[in-house]
Amino acid sequence: SKKIFLFFISIFLSLVFVIYLFYQAGFKKVFKILFLLSWWQMLAVFLIEILIFLLLIKKWQILTRPYGYKNRIKKLIPAFLGKRVISYLTPIMYVGGEGFKAYLIKKSEEKSFIQTFGLIIVDRIAEGIALLFFLALGGIISLLAGAYILGFFLILISLGLIILIIVFSRLPNIFYLLIKIFKFHKIAKQEINEHRTLQEKIDEEINLIKDFFQKRRKYFNLDVLLSFFYILFACSQIYLLMSFWGHRLYFFKIYLIRTFGILAGLVPTPGSLGGFEGAMAFIFMTLNLNLEHALSLSLVIRFIQLIFVAIGIFFVIPYLTKFIIPLIFRNNKPEKPTNS
Repeated sequence: SKKIFLFFISIFLSLVFVIYLFYQAGFKKVFKILFLLSWWQMLAVFLIEILIFLLLIKKWQILTRPYGYKNRIKKLIPAFLGKRVISYLTPIMYVGGEGFKAYLIKKSEEKSFIQTFGLIIVDRIAEGIALLFFLALGGIISLLAGAYILGFFLILISLGLIILIIVFSRLPNIFYLLIKIFKFHKIAKQEINEHRTLQEKIDEEINLIKDFFQKRRKYFNLDVLLSFFYILFACSQIYLLMSFWGHRLYFFKIYLIRTFGILAGLVPTPGSLGGFEGAMAFIFMTLNLNLEHALSLSLVIRFIQLIFVAIGIFFVIPYLTKFIIPLIFRNNKPEKPTNS
């Protein structure tokens, strides 16, 4: 099908681009820098990734506490690992890792899929607000430092985030559209009876989410704060790696490297392959840093991500084979109308 063709073409082109970058930097130079890391240095960077993973789970536990979610850690770990696997291996245009996480949490909590997916969107909005502050701060600092093009670019992205947050928080139809795009509407329809429509069920859950913002804002504000710490922990990974390689970078440079790493996530290839390496190469060269350090950094971060993906596959492979993969690559056929 067309989707399968585009999927493999994107992988092929991304690999060609990555190989080109490594050729420009020099394969020997990149791997020489990599092998400068000792086992305990790699362990330190990996432990930060574990801390980030546990922080994301804690955010979810705090956010859903008012709704009576049990949030047993042994049930949440597979859900969050599963989300990471799906988000990493498949571009966002094919399927959403967040919807898969909602599916696993729904099964373990015996809660509504629509409510769970709605709260995940709330969690993402909180992360979007934290990212908004992060980008806006960088834009202001860039303008003050005389980097006007970069400053206006970051502020423009911040304004775009504001628009997205407003749209997602005010339009119930966007919520319905997300469920349709990520092909989870069939799960949602299983939760309604013949006397109700999916839109009515969504409207009911939207009202619960509005109630959440009005009466339980402290949980949301705490989620935003923890989301900001999540970004800072990710920055600390970059700081540690560059320090281990003998480069003591100022926070502003660390901030820019992390920002471009986030923006690379918009590239619609598995694991942002090519996009992440290209973003690192661009920002490192802009900051007068070596290309080989950019690619070494991207390799370490990608290696840590792949460890989590490999672990997550063992948890989610039954769902991948029976549920997710058929949704990704099946042909869309129009539903036949039923006679009432």
